[in-house]
Amino acid sequence: MHTFKVGDLISMNAAGLLLKTGIVVSETSTNITVQWLSYNKSYFLEKEDDIFRELNNMYLLSLQSIHRNNIEVCLHLLSAN
Repeated sequence: MHTFKVGDLISMNAAGLLLKTGIVVSETSTNITVQWLSYNKSYFLEKEDDIFRELNNMYLLSLQSIHRNNIEVCLHLLSAN
């Protein structure tokens, strides 16, 4: 995984599709913590029903801790601090 730093704007992608964008708010030698700011509304079914909007805002726009050695997560640097 890229050595992300506090303040970096990053994205989470899957199969070439941008899923979420967020900012790194803290880091340790083993983890980064990301505050997700936006998500792909089409991919996460927001247009299907109002309940999806509520659930997406609650769970997708949360803080997430990601282990630096996690090879399955697809994070990309959008803008460096």
